[in-house]
Amino acid sequence: MQPPLTPMPEATALELELLLARRRQLITMLVAEKNRLSGLVGPRRVARVVSSITRIIETLEKELKKLDDELKDKIEQSPLWRAKDELLRSVPGVGPGASQRTRLLGGSIMSARWGNSPTTGLRGDRLRGRLTQGRVAIQ
Repeated sequence: MQPPLTPMPEATALELELLLARRRQLITMLVAEKNRLSGLVGPRRVARVVSSITRIIETLEKELKKLDDELKDKIEQSPLWRAKDELLRSVPGVGPGASQRTRLLGGSIMSARWGNSPTTGLRGDRLRGRLTQGRVAIQ
């Protein structure tokens, strides 16, 4: 018995998914560099190292801006994705970043992140008396 075939995602959806994955990678690198810069205090704050980290941060921010613009353009070019975006943004508190992630990650994952439903990562661990999901305490 063979498992059913999983259909390949539409080319545009796949491209958007990969662009969003790259965006997450850039944000991770940006946070790491900013943390590295904030850790340079006292005698560890060498001008050459600070300037190197600052240049990397500027480059990552430029690349992130380009990627955000490209994602926005791709969404606006597709009538289907544009309609989904408008619907999501009509919800109070949902901005451009959240609407991009929700569309591309899927509703169940995002609703769990927003606290609307649990995921399989929900554990019965306690963190200072609060139920936790992974490492994050559920309020």
